[in-house]
Amino acid sequence: MHPPRSDPEGLDHFFAIFSDYENIGDENRKPSEFLYQGLKPFNGENGKDREDLEEERRKQYRDWLRDTVISVSLPAVMSRC
Repeated sequence: MHPPRSDPEGLDHFFAIFSDYENIGDENRKPSEFLYQGLKPFNGENGKDREDLEEERRKQYRDWLRDTVISVSLPAVMSRC
């Protein structure tokens, strides 16, 4: 389980993201242990289907992360204008 995330831009958050991405293919990892809990679930896929699902989950995670970073960073950037 991840430590509390009080600083979304701190090292704890970076390590949580790294851990999520490294474990994106771990079907035993509970959805509640990921920062982004909207990942498509595993359903017994094997071989190419499994590889495709892991890649889809990576893309989902990257998209979520990109959107999260933009939404967190944009107010800070706009306040400097």
